[in-house]
Amino acid sequence: MRNFFLLLLIILIYNSTVVTAQQTYNNDDSSFFEYIQQNNPQTGQINIYQSQSIKFLVNKFISIHSKQRGIKGYRIQIFSASGQQARESANKMRSQFISIYPDFDYNLIYPLYQPPFFKIRVGDYRTKEEALKFYKQVAIQFPNSYIVKSIIKYPKL
Repeated sequence: MRNFFLLLLIILIYNSTVVTAQQTYNNDDSSFFEYIQQNNPQTGQINIYQSQSIKFLVNKFISIHSKQRGIKGYRIQIFSASGQQARESANKMRSQFISIYPDFDYNLIYPLYQPPFFKIRVGDYRTKEEALKFYKQVAIQFPNSYIVKSIIKYPKL
């Protein structure tokens, strides 16, 4: 019985020194590889040997994707024009869309300016099928509308 308690005590002491919180990588001008190679006495040491070009590509991938504010998806473009009256026409088209679809979430109406065009896009759809359902309704009132690929906001959970 004494051996059992001694073994239990050793296991408890060992587990209390080994269990640590998981750390996450924070992209603050340091390389991902430098982060995981940090010599931390609680987590051990990792040595990675690879080409500098691999480090460069991985760090470039991380920096590009950390700036992205959404995911790939689809929106419906209901208006696009350029010229002197394009901004006013875009605002009128936005108001017309709101009057036709009063229950549509106003936060999902996106006025864009991509020189020299003013555009109005609506919705955040993860798949083309989702966009197509609403597009069939919109195409009746806005015959020049079409579905475009876009970076959309993350969906609500």
